[in-house]
Amino acid sequence: MCKTCYIFAAGDFYGNVTPNSNDLIIAADAGYHHIEKLGLHPDVILGDFDTIGDIPNHNNVIRFPTEKDYTDTELAIMEGIKYGYGKFIICGALGGSRLEHTIANIYLAASYCKKGYDITLTDGNYNIFPLHNGTKGFDEMHSGYISVFPILGAANGVSEIGLKYNLENATLDSANPTLCVSNEFMGTPSSVSVSNGTIIIIWQNNLK
Repeated sequence: MCKTCYIFAAGDFYGNVTPNSNDLIIAADAGYHHIEKLGLHPDVILGDFDTIGDIPNHNNVIRFPTEKDYTDTELAIMEGIKYGYGKFIICGALGGSRLEHTIANIYLAASYCKKGYDITLTDGNYNIFPLHNGTKGFDEMHSGYISVFPILGAANGVSEIGLKYNLENATLDSANPTLCVSNEFMGTPSSVSVSNGTIIIIWQNNLK
């Protein structure tokens, strides 16, 4: 089983996760509150702690200055990489009172995906998965809407198979960014792929 680094950021999070014993749990600043509510125990707590206020009592706290070149979420990804993790699920990376952080997290996930890391952003309802030169498969249990957008430049060879509207070898770019909005799962195995470039895939946690 692939080891996963769970990062809890300070955005909205309505879901639940059940990390395995070999997974890593990192709290990024006020993301610590999500961990508390879930009854989990973080391995690392880090950030500038401008949002959470008080620094939690923990034996592995890494404090950064408020004026820095990286967001707390990116610092958490970098820390997970130091521990040897290549797969990340970032909870609380979307929504909240800071829209700029949501946008930053989407670009952050795409940039690390392009470097070879597997990253999913989730608020427990919506999931965002960046994909670079590859294929993302979905089983027949998925339902509801799925959308695809280009990011970090043009995306060539975009295909959608097994969905309500199939697509083959399309190009998505700034002149054609909404072609793949609101496609739908059809209760059969499906996939989204891109041959050259980076896309983000957005779907809800609607499972039959």
